[in-house]
Amino acid sequence: MNAEIGFWMGKDFRNRGYMQNAIKIILIFGFEELKLERIYARVFSINEGSINLLKKMGFKYEGILRKSFLKDGVFMDDLIYSILREEHIKLLLLKIQG
Repeated sequence: MNAEIGFWMGKDFRNRGYMQNAIKIILIFGFEELKLERIYARVFSINEGSINLLKKMGFKYEGILRKSFLKDGVFMDDLIYSILREEHIKLLLLKIQG
């Protein structure tokens, strides 16, 4: 089973670690409580902050949905990132050992 996460943070609250902490909690709950195999997120290709955050949290790039969303009259590309249960566990183990 898998699940999608999505997030948005107001400009005044960005770069304070709030979203990183929220994603950590979501990953723990999703993998340990819900027994998910995969958690994924879709992000606009122009959203470098969210892309970097997903990478930092261990998500891997899977692909692109070209012009999949219309925002303010402009079609936007969505990028798909995901993390698997075994990747999450491996990251946790590395943090404990390191």
